[in-house]
Amino acid sequence: NMVADTTRVGCEKHGGDKIVFRPLGKIVVKGRSQPVPIHEIVGLRDRLTDRTFECLALFETGMERYYAQDWDAATEAFVKSAALEPLIPGEAPGVNSNPSLVYQQIVRDTAANPPPADWDGVYVMTSK
Repeated sequence: NMVADTTRVGCEKHGGDKIVFRPLGKIVVKGRSQPVPIHEIVGLRDRLTDRTFECLALFETGMERYYAQDWDAATEAFVKSAALEPLIPGEAPGVNSNPSLVYQQIVRDTAANPPPADWDGVYVMTSK
């Protein structure tokens, strides 16, 4: 489940750090002009496995490398995090993708069409 930054802030205000969120970057949704920080609700902290926390750490590394425009290192981190995702296509019923797989594609697309020098990491969605 993806939520806007305001939802994450509200949850953290009332629930502290009981809920774990994964930052998914800033996106511009098709039809809009302003970037919005989005997050995934990963789950309740006390119910997550070490594997999930390792996945999140690798994903965070991938995001850092993505923002630094280090496409190879970003891809490497997202490939590693994909193997540890809580929901993996073909293993979890009804799952077609996950954040690590999505960012592997985003990195491929961005590397193929490099952003300008002043790029701030915002991803512009071309479809909903």
